[in-house]
Amino acid sequence: MNESCNKPNKKLLIILGAGSSIPYRMPSVACINKHMLDWSKEWESSDKIYRGKNIFADLMDDNSNYELVLGQMTTLIYVLSQQISGIRLFENIKNQLPKILSNIDYSGGIESLRNIIIGQHRYLIEKLTCYFRTCCKKHSLPDVSKFSRFLQELRNHFEVGIYNLNHDNIAIRAWPEAFKGFTPVDSKQSSCQQINENYFDPMGIFNHKKWNFIYHLHGSVHFNFSNENAVKRTLIKWEENLFEDKFLDYFVPIAAQDDMSMHLPFTTLITGGSKLEQLLPEPYHTFHASLARHSHEADAILIAGYSFGDLHVNRALKNRFDISVSENQIFEPNCLLKTLPKVVILQKNCRDKPHTGIARPDWARQMYKTFNTPFSVSPDENNDNRTIGDVSTCDDFEEISSQIVICHKGTEDAFLDVKRVISKLI
Repeated sequence: MNESCNKPNKKLLIILGAGSSIPYRMPSVACINKHMLDWSKEWESSDKIYRGKNIFADLMDDNSNYELVLGQMTTLIYVLSQQISGIRLFENIKNQLPKILSNIDYSGGIESLRNIIIGQHRYLIEKLTCYFRTCCKKHSLPDVSKFSRFLQELRNHFEVGIYNLNHDNIAIRAWPEAFKGFTPVDSKQSSCQQINENYFDPMGIFNHKKWNFIYHLHGSVHFNFSNENAVKRTLIKWEENLFEDKFLDYFVPIAAQDDMSMHLPFTTLITGGSKLEQLLPEPYHTFHASLARHSHEADAILIAGYSFGDLHVNRALKNRFDISVSENQIFEPNCLLKTLPKVVILQKNCRDKPHTGIARPDWARQMYKTFNTPFSVSPDENNDNRTIGDVSTCDDFEEISSQIVICHKGTEDAFLDVKRVISKLI
């Protein structure tokens, strides 16, 4: 029976979160939080009409981060847009909105308030994209040779596909030959019919049978809106040259439909809340659809520095594990049985710290839900005093289920122990 399956090369799905880039001097969430507060104050002082209307700063507190606050602002833009288009949503829910709104004068009208929020949101997103590009085009860029060798060794054993949730260019520098979903500038054969040959190529993705790709699900410092004409203005192209001074990162569409995406700004970086709605325009929509397909095709999954904070990513992985039947097997049309993938998670944790379920309970709960798997260490066992060292082997690998292993070395040290990582994936 197995001989008739005729298996192709094993496929490895990699999810890269922010923790995989921090060792390469990319900014942490805490660092960006500080910058965003500073930029919000810059915006407030840039024009007297903005004074007292620093919504970002008012919403930011010790329990928030910049993504949560940008998400609240995105929701407000949608709610206010609905009010303008005739759906009196704002009047119905304003008492449930953040307390700060009760202190904001919107006597100038709903549209005026919406424009104020869009103005600050745009300012912050453009500052953020500029900041990331500055980090990525410094002349003293960190060496990514360890990362590159790590990926090469993985590619010796698997067809590799990467979904990069980061905006930076670290992964692309480590693997520049990877297919990115955009038509190469020098390509003569492409399904993309645009005059320029570096636009998003959806049919290229659909027809890309072999893996060996890096898709930037949440945008990239290399994304740029076309400025050739009004029709193409919402088309995102890949700009190889980060020193290009004509990046367009923010576009406010004219709402012509009732779906949420048509009231939200289009951006080259997907951040904040309402991510599912922000993912509806291209190229994000096709990348997200591909993630669902690749999650089911994967023979193994490697997750590096990911917080499990994105529901749309978690759900794509969870759907694969939810279709399980007895003995960790699922049915396939072309092959009777296929085992669930092995999963290795790279996280930086000290051996003398409490085990992950206690030290990072929210992270642990989201991970448990994502993989729909019983685990040996529960975040709800508050009387469990074991440390990471107690539940891990001497080389910092913790087997938390028959399918899933956490490597507590962190990304950089794990890159040097690639053979051990591979042994856990096979």
